[in-house]
Amino acid sequence: MAKPIIVLVHGAFCNSSCWDKVIPPLKKQGHQVVAFANPLRGLGYDDEHLMSLLKVLENEKDSDGRTGKDKGVVLVGHSYGCAVITNAVPGGNKSVGAMVYVAGAAPKAGDPLVHLKDKLAQQARALLDPPNEEMDPKDLVAREFRQVEMSGCEFYLRQDRFAEVLNGDEASTEESSVMASNQRPLSTAPLRQNSKIEGWKGRKTWFIIPKKDQVFPHEEQCASAAYASTKERTTVFENAQHMLILKHAGDVAAIIEKAAGQIQK
Repeated sequence: MAKPIIVLVHGAFCNSSCWDKVIPPLKKQGHQVVAFANPLRGLGYDDEHLMSLLKVLENEKDSDGRTGKDKGVVLVGHSYGCAVITNAVPGGNKSVGAMVYVAGAAPKAGDPLVHLKDKLAQQARALLDPPNEEMDPKDLVAREFRQVEMSGCEFYLRQDRFAEVLNGDEASTEESSVMASNQRPLSTAPLRQNSKIEGWKGRKTWFIIPKKDQVFPHEEQCASAAYASTKERTTVFENAQHMLILKHAGDVAAIIEKAAGQIQK
């Protein structure tokens, strides 16, 4: 039997290396694993970039001549990556058979792309014009950027705040220091956009929820799971924080493997 392809999508202030501990156990089970480099530029960019990757995987043959259409795809998002995977799979996509939401929400059409209760997003919005005097954006720094196709402002998590604010107890001081230097910034665009596609509809979805999430309240994640998934496919980690894909990588991989088993052809 062909093992499904696993596509991992990171969130803001991270890069694809945040999945480094999740990947080995999945590859050990025989999966092709792709850690998508999320541009963090917003709708019309992040989702389309991911769509293009999925189209390639659908038709790309492995050494046995099997394509993504033959094997199926499990799409996994963490944090803001959850919004990206939701908008990257319109109803016509038949290859993605399962979706796994980690420390994030499955937005409905019309919902803010970045959830209003996301604490770092609240700080980012406070830095936008007009400023929000009730919110102290102490953890973020805004920097202008210029590219050929776009220019604007993007947000970085202050390196001296990275460990406490994002990783918490999920990583060592050394790991957090490296991640702070490697982080990808989030542009302002996602903060002003609304979700368009409900990619979770009609698909098997799993939720992995850290109860001690210090960035995005676990209650909001549970509310999302209530309409987009089932209790049987929702796992709450009592002592985990937002970046549980680091310290709890084995447990996260096991749930992804379970999702893959449900669509294995």
